[in-house]
Amino acid sequence: MKTYNLRAVLSDKCNYSCVFCSHDFNRSVNLDIAPDFLKECVKVFASLGGKKVTYTGGEPLIYPALYEIMRLAKSLGLKNSITTNGSMISRQTEEFYGLADALNISIPSFEPEIYKKLTGSKIPLEIIKENALKASEHGLKVKINTVYTRQNEKMINMMIDFFSPHGIVIKLMNDMIAGEDYYIEFLKFAEKFRCDSRVEIESGKNPGLEICRSCKIPHPTGCPSCRSIWVYPDKRITLCPFDNTGYDDIFSQISKLMKS
Repeated sequence: MKTYNLRAVLSDKCNYSCVFCSHDFNRSVNLDIAPDFLKECVKVFASLGGKKVTYTGGEPLIYPALYEIMRLAKSLGLKNSITTNGSMISRQTEEFYGLADALNISIPSFEPEIYKKLTGSKIPLEIIKENALKASEHGLKVKINTVYTRQNEKMINMMIDFFSPHGIVIKLMNDMIAGEDYYIEFLKFAEKFRCDSRVEIESGKNPGLEICRSCKIPHPTGCPSCRSIWVYPDKRITLCPFDNTGYDDIFSQISKLMKS
């Protein structure tokens, strides 16, 4: 049975201003998802066989009710995964490490000045690296997300060498709005890591398309299946349009909440 995934876009609020940020296609400006609404989504999701909740944004660690939601998910037997810029991990209480199961930390560059330029943050890259190691030491499954470009090939190798001794995997991602030529180049670079357990390769592509999670994709070859139900602050709910067999019932049940 495939693992079901509920992706909760908690807010578009963030302490970074990354030049490449999509806010996970959240159209709700300065709006947090209502805790009661999200709780009901989580309950339905769990009751119908869901396995994991992924929290994204914006920056999920800013969301005031994050611990409250994670406590509920954990009590229902769900795993909690957080996609974060990693800057606020050191501020979390000890309870956080018991509630969270996995962290996906976005690091667009391993060169401090380039990192600062891309993220618009004054928080040093060294702090993010330390936070990632700390989370891993606490037993969380940590993954580093980084988008491949021709300019950061050497940096990706540096990331792998730095994090892999700590059991941290590098997820090599492709630019989802780039064209076919870029994707071919990406695959050529990624091929050297095909059998490397230290690296996870994002194989899906979306060349030339602006949005890949709006359920309006014209053909399946242009969208990687995330096998997810997406919940947004404006109570919009979307379903990954491909490879969704087995959890369309969950989607329909959760969708009823939006109309209630």
